[in-house]
Amino acid sequence: MGTQTTNAVAPSDFSVDYSLTGTGAWTELCGFVTSVKHTGGDRKVGEAYTACGDDPITTTGKSNRRGLDIVLVYTEPDADPYLTLYNLFVAKTKVAFRVSPKGGSADEMMFTTALGYLVNVPPPDVDASSADPITVTINFTYSGLTLTHVAS
Repeated sequence: MGTQTTNAVAPSDFSVDYSLTGTGAWTELCGFVTSVKHTGGDRKVGEAYTACGDDPITTTGKSNRRGLDIVLVYTEPDADPYLTLYNLFVAKTKVAFRVSPKGGSADEMMFTTALGYLVNVPPPDVDASSADPITVTINFTYSGLTLTHVAS
């Protein structure tokens, strides 16, 4: 019987930032983001069946584009992220995001996207019967992902 891990990561203090260059200056979003979901990136797989075999011959190809669904708390001050990201979306400006599940401290993992496009920064949905803060789901698409350790 195997040994159960004691290194599980709780997502309660993750970090998420964005950049207009993908390097250098990053802007923190962790005080506004409630969740990040990675989508896509699956690898294409081909198959062919021959006349005298029961199982397919399989090959791999390129990966599909990737995406992020970022849930952001909606706020209205001009310096807050919603309006900034909305204006980048309208201007079709490329951005990159980076996410660290443990928070981005030394020796922790960091997932950094290639530059890509904000696909949707919608207006907020509102519901008078709810006491919850208003959130908006922002959709982002990109083509490459780098996994690194944060430097010590």
